[in-house]
Amino acid sequence: MERDVDLVPLRPVIFTRLHELGRHRIDSFHLEDWEMLSRELEVSEEEAKRLIGVISGYSRNEVPSWMQARTAWDLLQEQRLNPRMITTGSEQLDRLLGGGVAPGTIVEFSGAPGIGKTQLCMQLCVNVQLPDALSGIQGSAIYIDTDGAFVVERLREMAEAIVEKCREEADSDDTIYDDTVRGALQQFNVDEVLARIFHFRCHDYFDMLTVVHLLPEFAQKRNVKLIVIDSVASHFRYAFEDDLAKRARIMNSFMQKLNACAIENKIAVVMTNQMTTRVAAGEDTRLIPALGTNWGYSCSVRVNLSWRNDTRIALLFKSPSRGQSTAPFIVSAAGIRDIISMDTLIEPEKDREATLLMSSLLADEGDDSILADDSQPVTQDESA
Repeated sequence: MERDVDLVPLRPVIFTRLHELGRHRIDSFHLEDWEMLSRELEVSEEEAKRLIGVISGYSRNEVPSWMQARTAWDLLQEQRLNPRMITTGSEQLDRLLGGGVAPGTIVEFSGAPGIGKTQLCMQLCVNVQLPDALSGIQGSAIYIDTDGAFVVERLREMAEAIVEKCREEADSDDTIYDDTVRGALQQFNVDEVLARIFHFRCHDYFDMLTVVHLLPEFAQKRNVKLIVIDSVASHFRYAFEDDLAKRARIMNSFMQKLNACAIENKIAVVMTNQMTTRVAAGEDTRLIPALGTNWGYSCSVRVNLSWRNDTRIALLFKSPSRGQSTAPFIVSAAGIRDIISMDTLIEPEKDREATLLMSSLLADEGDDSILADDSQPVTQDESA
């Protein structure tokens, strides 16, 4: 069956040039023609080979999985059959997110240095491995570290805390588990937890693009259910200070690959983002997440972490299914936990500070301009 080249997701400039050359059909491209294609499109030989590979992949009759239509009923049944999410360690924070971090979604946590973004990421890497008996996903985690904030000793502390909790559950007389489940909980150990967290240290955005390209195959072989990028802003902010349009194109491609990997493999993607100062004529300066407005459209869920007096507060300001709300949490020796004395969510409309922050964040959501000062960070993010 002949198929049109317009079905292939290529850059508009490539589409235009191919049509000018009369190359309309997918089956007209062959690997041995890469030299000629390189001359015709005025691209490098490597780029020509890549284009032929991409186009040839659409020459088969089957439609790629990500292009196959599914009914809303099918999606609802899938959610009901697979309702489990990754707990943050805090019931209040889980409620804020609708039960935890859902597989197949992209979640951004932004905030100032020291607020707990990295701590939350490491906690999720541990919690994604919780046994099935504790309503866990029992998956592995990938940690893409761009800031050098990954501290394995801190990760071990969190792992020890969660393993101790599992063993307490197994030994408790109040829980009803059969011998098989009790045995699985007792075998859950710190070394196993650490062995299922795969750390990638990326020193520039080239490293990040390479790792993301390899993610699908790597994730499938190792039952990965969580991908953490801490932080997504570090390398992209400084690599394109003189060409924000190029940064936008590269980041769009980056997010498309991440999104496809998350959806096709039912993997949760969690990213941290730094804060930047927004300066606009006639307006007060304010802190907002970095990388500009268009970046925010790529994330399914966005949460801002901030201090309220001496309390850490999570503010949910973008979600396809949840209302805007806040929740307190703490970073303890054991990891992310609840504040015992505060057992309810704080409604933003009843909280003046939350209302002001929400207005600032939502105002940025509605502004399609690129931040003029986005390359100027407030400060570098820290390990906490």
